[in-house]
Amino acid sequence: MEDVKNYEDRKSVVMEGMYKGMAGKIDEVRQSVSKELQFSSAQQASAYESLAGNFKQGVDSVLAELRYLSQQNSAIYDYNQKERAGVKDALLEAVRACNEQIAAMEARVNEKIEAIQATLSQEIVEKLAALNAQPAEETAETSAQEENAPVTEENFDYDVLAEKIASVMPEVDYDALVDKITAAIPPTDADAVAAAVVATIPQVDENAIADRVAESVPLVDYDLVAERVASVMENEFDVTMDETGVEKLASAVAAEIDYEKLAARVAELLKEQGAFTVVAAPVVVPAEVTEAPAEEVAEEPAPEAEAAPEPEPEPVEEPAAAPAEEELAAAAVPAEAPAYTPVAVPVPEDPALTTRLKRSFKAKIIESTEEVKNYYFDLKNALLSYARVGSQISWSNDRFTFAGDTVAKIGVRGKTLCLYVALNPDEFPSSVYHQKFAGDTKMYEKTPMMIKIKSGVAVKRGIRLIEMLMENLGAVKEEGFVPADYADEFTFRSEEQLLAEGLIKTAIVEKSDLDF
Repeated sequence: MEDVKNYEDRKSVVMEGMYKGMAGKIDEVRQSVSKELQFSSAQQASAYESLAGNFKQGVDSVLAELRYLSQQNSAIYDYNQKERAGVKDALLEAVRACNEQIAAMEARVNEKIEAIQATLSQEIVEKLAALNAQPAEETAETSAQEENAPVTEENFDYDVLAEKIASVMPEVDYDALVDKITAAIPPTDADAVAAAVVATIPQVDENAIADRVAESVPLVDYDLVAERVASVMENEFDVTMDETGVEKLASAVAAEIDYEKLAARVAELLKEQGAFTVVAAPVVVPAEVTEAPAEEVAEEPAPEAEAAPEPEPEPVEEPAAAPAEEELAAAAVPAEAPAYTPVAVPVPEDPALTTRLKRSFKAKIIESTEEVKNYYFDLKNALLSYARVGSQISWSNDRFTFAGDTVAKIGVRGKTLCLYVALNPDEFPSSVYHQKFAGDTKMYEKTPMMIKIKSGVAVKRGIRLIEMLMENLGAVKEEGFVPADYADEFTFRSEEQLLAEGLIKTAIVEKSDLDF
């Protein structure tokens, strides 16, 4: 009985030591997890502050640009207002000149009428003189009658006098008079008047005004801004926080921690690392069993030599977890096996290294939006519509040749489609095409002019450049060319499929500041 009691004492001591060791390891793990959470939270907070600052700067720059554009629009409106005022003054001056011409015509008509009236009066006087020069007999008889019948106001016959005067005066042909007046008036050419008015109005070339305004507005390269922001963000994560900020961050993180889940995870990690081993409980000798000899008890192995007994924790019970994982895995497997062989992504052993995915040009087009794909298809069909033009897709771009010489390329920078053509960018207005010089790299020495394709308008400009390029080369369009549909070739596929097809490659590189 005394030996059994000693055995029980040793067992209790071993159990107590084991529990203390477990408690110490759990404290160490908890401290390490807490420090890691604090460090990651501090990094996330610094990254958030950096992003907020950069976003504020970007918003300020956009607002400044909008303000500048508003001022330019106001200037254009004022300029158009002045042009309209000038046109109005020119129209009024032309109308005033027309009124003066009409007044001059009226004066000439009046002069003609007065001349005609003077001519008629002279003819009347001549007729009266002829009447006075009639034969003497008639005059004598008339005078005798006049002498015999004295003329008084009562016997004076005005009707006879009017008839005589009317018989002497020639008949007035009013139609002939109107024809003479009309012939004297110079004909008015409405087209000539309109042409004169238009000639006096200064012509407003809206395209020229737009070009001037576009030249005065500074160009904003948003891709360059994004690259500069990204380069600044790479070094903006090492931000020091004061003690108050660390305490607030730690309290916020502690409030979000699920301790039960964390304890279960810690127990799993300890079990995987072999911190403790689950063994069967020791067999207790029943009271009915005869007491063993002292030699046999002495020959029992010491409890310290054995692995410390430990009851199995309930949260990480393996038999219960395994069936659930198997069921979830079975549920996640699709009914039909994939048609491709999955490619394993290498994982570097060195923690300072990481795996990067390098995408080919074809993979970028496959993963792009339908809008970008349509832009690429339109440009490719525009190039291939000319005779003796061929296309060859490489890892970095789609190269187009004419009679064996490279004349154009289509590539992708980031998520933006770019067109490279064998033209001199200095010969084209930057306010229209927003071109860049790319001939400083060996890849684009033969196609130095680059434009970014971000909209349907940019596609039209690219096709216009392609037409100019082919005109310079003397290329001729193929008759009855039918645009090809590349939708099936560039249909969307997952990253795993592109890895299996070799359109995406893996590379092991050093971790950057963004990998945390």
